[in-house]
Amino acid sequence: IENTTTLVSKLGTDIDVVDDELRSSLNDEQKLLRDEIDSLRTEATNLKEELEAVWRDDNEIAYELTSVFIHRGSTPSFGHYFFYSRHLPNNPDSWFKYNDSDVTVVSKDEVLADTTGSTANPYLLVFARKGSEVVDTVKRFDPSMLEDA
Repeated sequence: IENTTTLVSKLGTDIDVVDDELRSSLNDEQKLLRDEIDSLRTEATNLKEELEAVWRDDNEIAYELTSVFIHRGSTPSFGHYFFYSRHLPNNPDSWFKYNDSDVTVVSKDEVLADTTGSTANPYLLVFARKGSEVVDTVKRFDPSMLEDA
């Protein structure tokens, strides 16, 4: 708005359509926008402080790894993505590998293997507060096990 006001002021000397009322309206709008921006900055600062206060006294809360997302390839736009997920809450030492349409049970060693030098790299680790029961692994069944009706 400041740039528009400057332009309108410059044009105002050459063009009769720019009047004092338009200049005044632009100045008023600029003040309103500045006040709103200042108010939003203050609100953001207050919200940040409130959020930090929620966790301030929680110094020793245990978290557990629930999922590991992997990218295998030479660049982020080229390659293959898959992920590992723990069988929570029933069997936390068991992991599933979700790779396209294939889902297999894998060892914890495979999930936590050092992939330094490999093209398979973890790019996202998902943690949840231990004991929060926010993760419940998808229940799977083998349709071939259903009885014919």
